[in-house]
Amino acid sequence: MSTRFENARRLTSQLVGATYTSGLDVSREAGRLCAQLGQRALLVRDPFPGGAPFLDKVIASLGHASVEIVDEIDGAPPNAPREAVSRIAECIMKTRPNVLVSFGGGSTIDAVKAASIVQALGGSMDDYLEFEGGYAMAR
Repeated sequence: MSTRFENARRLTSQLVGATYTSGLDVSREAGRLCAQLGQRALLVRDPFPGGAPFLDKVIASLGHASVEIVDEIDGAPPNAPREAVSRIAECIMKTRPNVLVSFGGGSTIDAVKAASIVQALGGSMDDYLEFEGGYAMAR
């Protein structure tokens, strides 16, 4: 089994280089990694069964690294619908964090990435994203 993990790490490293951290108990690294980017984090979380202990580790790690959680909001339902992207983008604009922490499944991660485009580049979601059936796709 370790060979499969080693292969997955090697492939991930080739795809994203040193910008991706993975492994057992990696949630304890969140604070250290975020502190390299800023001290004000927006935490977008996707509560899932059994996830609370892992989220607690992320929150504790942020605290130990003196990263302030400026707000904690719900993530996105499946397929990152427009309403979720918009809600997250509005929170980013309101709280002005310099770090975004996404905890949860792929839809929450995708919604945070889409919302961060609007925050970073300005304009509206429609400038960067197309919505088909209410779901976001990059233009």
